[in-house]
Amino acid sequence: MTDGPARPPRASLRSMVYGVTLGLLLILGFTTAWAATARLHVAEAQQELRDTVLPASGDVSQLTAAYSDQQRGVRGYLLTGNPELLEPWREGRARGAALEHELEHLLASDDVSAALVAEVSRSGRTWRTEHVRPALAQQRAIGSIESLSSGEVRAGAAAFEQVRTRLDQLSTRMETRTDDRFDDVAAAHRLTSIAVGSAVVLAVATAAAAVLLVRRWLVRPMDRLLAGVAEAARPPHPARSRLREPSSCGPSPPAWSRSGSACTRAHGSSP
Repeated sequence: MTDGPARPPRASLRSMVYGVTLGLLLILGFTTAWAATARLHVAEAQQELRDTVLPASGDVSQLTAAYSDQQRGVRGYLLTGNPELLEPWREGRARGAALEHELEHLLASDDVSAALVAEVSRSGRTWRTEHVRPALAQQRAIGSIESLSSGEVRAGAAAFEQVRTRLDQLSTRMETRTDDRFDDVAAAHRLTSIAVGSAVVLAVATAAAAVLLVRRWLVRPMDRLLAGVAEAARPPHPARSRLREPSSCGPSPPAWSRSGSACTRAHGSSP
């Protein structure tokens, strides 16, 4: 007969333990890295929301108010000629310039928002240089704006409406970004919860698997080994010991040739 194909040797207990330990460590490392990455996303979204998006949204609201103050001051002065009414114009212009500079810095990494800020600045500069300053100069020179044509008045109003449109677009953009960042934070929190829950479940499953594997590959073989050692060390049974003792009378005669004490008669009688 030919022998069958040789069976591969079974892995040693040490290699099994090493393999199981490595696998469990890899599982725990993966879940831990997943949870840490989710927490990092939460921190990044919260930081962007706190350091960029919310401050920029507040600056856009203040910039809109600053341009409204400029328009109010210009209109009051042109209608009355009272220089004191120009104070909102001066304050709004200074505040608006500072806010535009701050928004350029905050939104430098967002091309769309940065472009909208540039459009606001450009349209505001056009309104001031081409419409507001000529009207103010005429008021100072002749004390009236009656010489301004209706077309010039409408052009000035249209120029300011352009500024307001750009501000509305920028405000809408910042509202969208704010909502997106809040959604990102909520999604990152959900991902963190899933990752942490999965890590806990995998940790429990890993511990259970480790217990079962140790019981199968270590405890049970040790129990069988100890049971075999105990069986081998157990003293022989008395009845078995007597059965194995040799008889002083030699082999026992057949049953039909014995009467009384076969051993006594064998020693007491001669052939």
